[in-house]
Amino acid sequence: MKIAIPDSGLATRAGPRATVHATVGQYGTHIDPPAHFAPDGATMDRIPLKQMILPLVVIDETPPLGADPAHALTVADVEAWEQQHGRIPPVSGLVAAGHPFRLRTA
Repeated sequence: MKIAIPDSGLATRAGPRATVHATVGQYGTHIDPPAHFAPDGATMDRIPLKQMILPLVVIDETPPLGADPAHALTVADVEAWEQQHGRIPPVSGLVAAGHPFRLRTA
């Protein structure tokens, strides 16, 4: 598998930092049960729903983005969030929120 991530150059024009991430269609937001990879693996109907639900942590990046529109989530941001809210569970989802979607017309 080859992943190409070219720099869009948008960050140098005071816009959002963006890259293009291209992979084959099988990699994305879907579930591959163990049976997809092993003949004796579990099929979707045998995986308990409880295993599909994880805690979700949302880190609001609005304040640093106000000072630097090209800001990207850092380890320091995560550590600051944990100081205020507690440790992020080891198996969880993480979303960095506050990145506005802007389209340029010129």
